[in-house]
Amino acid sequence: MIIAVTGLNTASEPAAGYGVLKSLKGCGDHDLVGLAYEPLETCMYQSDLMKRVYLLPFPGRDSGEYLKRLSQIKSNTGMDILIPNQHREIPFLIDHVSALDGMGIKTLLPQKQSMRDIFKGEPSDRLKERAVSFSLPSTEGSTDRISIPSLGKSPVQNANVFRNIKEDEFAIGLLADRNHQMTGSISIKKLLTTPGGSTWMGLTIDDEEFNNVAEEIVAKTGWTGPMTINMTRNERGIPCIRSVLPLFPDWINFAATAGMNLPAALVDIIQGEYVPPVSRIIPGKLFVRMSIDVITDIDRFGIFSLTGELTYD
Repeated sequence: MIIAVTGLNTASEPAAGYGVLKSLKGCGDHDLVGLAYEPLETCMYQSDLMKRVYLLPFPGRDSGEYLKRLSQIKSNTGMDILIPNQHREIPFLIDHVSALDGMGIKTLLPQKQSMRDIFKGEPSDRLKERAVSFSLPSTEGSTDRISIPSLGKSPVQNANVFRNIKEDEFAIGLLADRNHQMTGSISIKKLLTTPGGSTWMGLTIDDEEFNNVAEEIVAKTGWTGPMTINMTRNERGIPCIRSVLPLFPDWINFAATAGMNLPAALVDIIQGEYVPPVSRIIPGKLFVRMSIDVITDIDRFGIFSLTGELTYD
């Protein structure tokens, strides 16, 4: 099975591609391929994670160039599965899922209506009928009611400067199958984040309320595929959904090492296998992200920039 993964940035605001590759490495008879949109996506230089890396034009208005390049990569590698890990890719791939099917490239993507329900700013009438409300304190001290899903600006926390933060930050990573049933979810408390909101230290928790939130959103939207829900709780314990993303979280490999390998489950679902719901992981597992130096040769940067391909066979 040839699996291609995007989102190879591991800098200060990492994408989930690195974690997905780590989760799939050594898990099944897979060959892993990286897809990068520029030579500066740092994960692509870690040669023990994947056999090849290919340069892609970012999907935009000119869909022909992207699909043509993807077809070339399919011909070169025999790519069977594509796992996208950047937000802007998802709507494009949903629009062109028939083209991917025609190439023999399988994915696990949400439906258009599910994306509209989550991301158009206000829940649809169908969602409002069954929406779960939380209390959202306003700056004036009054309390407004908001319905799931509710989107707001992600909180910003400087990882290097201590601040008196009144809201605790949390995140939920989940996977839903083609029948819109939740295969598994993992909740963490964010202990350390970057200015952009990426998690650099997190703790697994078992929170029934968060589990219910995940199940409600999947059920109401008819969701398929990965999802990340970022949440906060204020000093009074009142929860609020801050953002919802149609992707695995950047810490997804932490979930795998803690006993819930959702990328591996995603591959099984794509292949048509039945994946039973994954039991909850043990709370109290801690992950700490740190920067490492990967030493490579400038020739690799040059070759990839010129040819759009790196081989690590």
